Amino acid sequence: MNTPRSTPVFLSECAAYLRYLQHVPSGALSLPSLQGLVVYHGEVFCRIGGCEKSKNAFSATNNLRAHLERHGRAVAPTPAGRLTQSDKDDVMAWYESLFEEDEEDEDEDEDEDEDEDEDEDEDEDEDEDEDEDEDEDEDEDEDEDEDEDEDEDEDEDEDEDEDEDEDEDEDEDEDEDEDEDEDEDEDEDEDEDEDEDEDEDEDEDEDEDEDEDEDEDEDE
Repeated sequence: MNTPRSTPVFLSECAAYLRYLQHVPSGALSLPSLQGLVVYHGEVFCRIGGCEKSKNAFSATNNLRAHLERHGRAVAPTPAGRLTQSDKDDVMAWYESLFEEDEEDEDEDEDEDEDEDEDEDEDEDEDEDEDEDEDEDEDEDEDEDEDEDEDEDEDEDEDEDEDEDEDEDEDEDEDEDEDEDEDEDEDEDEDEDEDEDEDEDEDEDEDEDEDEDEDEDEDE
């Protein structure tokens, strides 16, 4: 970017002035309307609304002054002599003031972007926390299900053991009952045999008695 040939040396290194030369033609910077009689050193764009020279630079500030007079605007003449440092500071401060609103807007935009980023980070953190909580809940549910399954298996095993024990007890009781029945049957058989033997003995005794009686009768 070329600076006008009449640009004061102190402005050639002023960042705000260089931005002024670049942003006004592109439309990125709107100049304040001309108020009063002051035209600052280095100005090359007309500040009368609707003028075609509002974005087309003059080659020198003096040419801008002459142009403004054609608009019917009387401007203060260029001060004679060298500019003091205070004068230079005032000129640079005016150029810097042109971008203060833009810088504030940029700062606001940056703040908004930072806030959005923070909100996104918070949302991501909340989502991660929720995912972790869900995973923990799922793990707890799985552990509970496993514990319940183990408890059910243990209960089933205990029930099976109890059923087996009951079956064994029943089998033992049945065996004992059968043994008792057999013993009773044997006892009854023995009793019957004894009774039969006794009956036989009695019969024999009776027969012998009869025989003896017969013998006695014959003898008589």
